[in-house]
Amino acid sequence: MRTTLTFDVIDKLARRKGAKQIVVENFLMSLLADNSFDEAKAELDCAAWAYKWNAATRKAILDGLKIAYGM
Repeated sequence: MRTTLTFDVIDKLARRKGAKQIVVENFLMSLLADNSFDEAKAELDCAAWAYKWNAATRKAILDGLKIAYGM
């Protein structure tokens, strides 16, 4: 089960050094409530590959997913 990330948590993740702020914010704010962690992770992997996101951006989003899904 997923919990909703607060804006403060998303903002902190988005402001990490090297992360693309708008990408992190948009991805984490648009998580679907009925997606599992694996589905959200697959979406991250596909988008990161398609848009050539850097490692810092991918890590910030993944960390946000782990927080949201209690991992």
